[in-house]
Amino acid sequence: MHSKNLQMCLTAAALGLLTLALMPTMATAVNEPEVTYPTGTRLATGSKVRAYSAGEVKLTSSAGTFSCTFGQLTGTLRKNNGSEVEMDIESSGFLGTGGGDRCAGPFGETEVKGPSASGPSWCVRSTPAMKEGEVQVRGGNCASAAQAIRLAVTIPQCIYEREAASFISGTFTTQPSGAVITSKVEYNKMSGPIICPTKWYLDSSYALEKDEESAGSLHISGGPRLTYPIGTTLPVGSKIRGRNVGSLSWTNAAGEKLLECPSSELRGTLTKNNGSEIEADIESTTLSGTGAGGACTGGVLGNMAWTSNSALQLLPWCLQATSKLAEDAFQIRGGGCGKAAGPIRMGYDPVSECIYERGSGSPISAAYKAHPEKAEITLSEAEFTKVGGQAACPGSIKLDSSFQFERDNVPPSAPLYIS
Repeated sequence: MHSKNLQMCLTAAALGLLTLALMPTMATAVNEPEVTYPTGTRLATGSKVRAYSAGEVKLTSSAGTFSCTFGQLTGTLRKNNGSEVEMDIESSGFLGTGGGDRCAGPFGETEVKGPSASGPSWCVRSTPAMKEGEVQVRGGNCASAAQAIRLAVTIPQCIYEREAASFISGTFTTQPSGAVITSKVEYNKMSGPIICPTKWYLDSSYALEKDEESAGSLHISGGPRLTYPIGTTLPVGSKIRGRNVGSLSWTNAAGEKLLECPSSELRGTLTKNNGSEIEADIESTTLSGTGAGGACTGGVLGNMAWTSNSALQLLPWCLQATSKLAEDAFQIRGGGCGKAAGPIRMGYDPVSECIYERGSGSPISAAYKAHPEKAEITLSEAEFTKVGGQAACPGSIKLDSSFQFERDNVPPSAPLYIS
């Protein structure tokens, strides 16, 4: 078992840790929240913030339940003076697995809309006048008078509202956990056809972060275990994606650079996440460069195109981290995680047909950096042996690359953390 409590951020951009901590003054048991980024540094007013759902967003009524697999809120921090926090929520989105990313429910697949699409901004507030750990949400931005909060279910066109005097009350988690706001809210029907239920109950939790082209966080806790947000196990079946940090490059035995690809991506599915093992099937790979037709730029061999062919590459591959491996270590092998180990193949340039392989008994070893550095899974000089191709193809190549992993199919992408 891994004994350290590390934290690893695999972000979609070159940024550090983005989790926000809401910190009441615990000694006096008075609610005096402060938003910090990084921990201990007060986040400046005017900073953009966003929140991602921790689990499904559910709307329940007498007609049944709509389940949205993902919810997002974006806005601006308006007050953060050491005892009061105010944030304007300016837009929201709810996505599901139905056609057009609609949420599934009793009317089939439908869109659910919040502020900007269905009404005014919302104001999220926490002050010393509230209970410890309490947060309130009302309609209208924080600088204006309170307004009603609206929610729209678009198929059919059902509009629901909480009146201006009826704010939403919720709770937030505090450091060392990331800030998660949780609430269960009743909305009353304002307009729509008779089929629209008279009430909806919105049940949701949102993890907050600073908005800088990053996204909500996945974590790996000791064991290892993938969580999103911290402490919540990421379900098996979740889609993940790895994007390159810097360029991916191959060299020959003499250390000469053969190819360099500035853009690369791995995509797959989480297949195991039980607290002591993480496994994910890597189902597709893409690489591209700045050469003609997106070819990677070369050294000794000139510009060459990567072969993204699942049959040639013997996909899926298995990305895994277990308590049996060295601490902070991952490995990649062929064959897929649910099958016996197999070889890994790579090929480039359909003209020269250079094909390389690592045998089933030689998984690729990888390492990661821990928080507070940006977390990166790094492959260093992973050697492959030629198994096919023209005489001009070198007998062996070494692969160097780093990848940042994030949740996939959740716009915007959501970075992973390992702790």
